[in-house]
Amino acid sequence: MSTTANRVDFRRLELRDLNAIEKIERASYHTPWSRSMFAGELAKPSSISLGAFDPERGELLGYLIISRYVD
Repeated sequence: MSTTANRVDFRRLELRDLNAIEKIERASYHTPWSRSMFAGELAKPSSISLGAFDPERGELLGYLIISRYVD
C-alpha cells in the first residue's frame, strides 16, 4: 500500500495557483468568484489562504480562504 494514498499537503496559496482555484470554483458554484476577487484575497495581509494539494501530482484539491474584517 502506498504511504501517500491518504496524504494531503497543505501550503499557503499563491498567485500561481489562480488557474487551479478558478477551475474548482467554476465547477462548484453557479456564481463563482472572479479571478480578481481571488487575487485580492491572496494579496491581503489579513487573509489566510490555504490549499490542499495532492503530494504526488501537485494538483490543487481544495482551498480555504479566511478573511478578517474590522467592524
